[in-house]
Amino acid sequence: MKKFKDIPYLQGCITGVLIFVFVMLLNIVFCEKLKIEEFETTEEITTVEIPTEIKQAELRIVEQTTEIPTEPTTQKTKKTITMIVTAYCPCRKCCGKADGITASGIKAKQGVTVAADTRLFPFGTKLEIDGKIYTVQDRGGAVKGNYIDLFFNTHQQAVNFGRQTKEVTIL
Repeated sequence: MKKFKDIPYLQGCITGVLIFVFVMLLNIVFCEKLKIEEFETTEEITTVEIPTEIKQAELRIVEQTTEIPTEPTTQKTKKTITMIVTAYCPCRKCCGKADGITASGIKAKQGVTVAADTRLFPFGTKLEIDGKIYTVQDRGGAVKGNYIDLFFNTHQQAVNFGRQTKEVTIL
């Protein structure tokens, strides 16, 4: 027959139960003590002084509160801005390399990939240009601020696109 001390699993379980029971007893004793102290007071409390730090924090919270719409909205807020749009391809002249792999690690795809300033438009940002949805998957040395680069499969397509000013909607 095995002894209690020879079964470590059982020892751990019993130890855990004992700790749980002890914590629960402490909790009950503490709660009972609070109840007793609560009823032993004979003073009537008429005013409570709120510390200045709490008043200031409460004021900041109230100032930051915004109105919550009563009806749920399913439409995201879209912002449209005017941007300079150019084009690039996977050639060495446009990219300095010819593998077509973007800075995000995805293979660039015409009609999908756009290079942008990732400080303004993180990878994965959806942009609508001329009714087509593009995804920010790349960035470049010259792509900064209000400027984006559309990916094309060939250098001639990129040259033909040229430099245009377009309305770009951030989705």
